[in-house]
Amino acid sequence: MDETQEPSPQLNLSPYLNRWIALVRGRVVGVGLTAEQAERAAKRVRPKEKASVVFVDGEGKIKEVEGKQP
Repeated sequence: MDETQEPSPQLNLSPYLNRWIALVRGRVVGVGLTAEQAERAAKRVRPKEKASVVFVDGEGKIKEVEGKQP
């Protein structure tokens, strides 16, 4: 994930525990139970931008997953 896709430090990830989130410019623009759901949600609100899709684990830490399956 490049630096422009990092979540902003003040972003509260607790609503997204054990969920996939899509980030654009440090903001959550899509959420889903699967990576594909989060990506589709992001495309609906930001169709021209490429979102970075990551998994938020049960502790609120971001996990980058290559195969997009936690």
